[in-house]
Amino acid sequence: MYMDIDEAIKAIRPAIKKVCPKVSVRRGRGTAYGWIEVSPAKGQTVFSEIERHYLAKLTGIQPGANFLVISPESQPWVVQKVSR
Repeated sequence: MYMDIDEAIKAIRPAIKKVCPKVSVRRGRGTAYGWIEVSPAKGQTVFSEIERHYLAKLTGIQPGANFLVISPESQPWVVQKVSR
């Protein structure tokens, strides 16, 4: 089941910003338009180990060194997880 991406971002962004205030949370571009992209803070090329730990714990998705993407299929599950 898919959900509106704007609603998903409204629910996910505050939860992520609470544990990792410097990361960027935004809608994907181009063919990734329906995905939510989380990237390191401006000026950083990779997530810190602490950011990676908290992002994995919060979303249930293991981030790469410099990215975390939440697919349209996963968004309802992640929203439910961060809303607890």
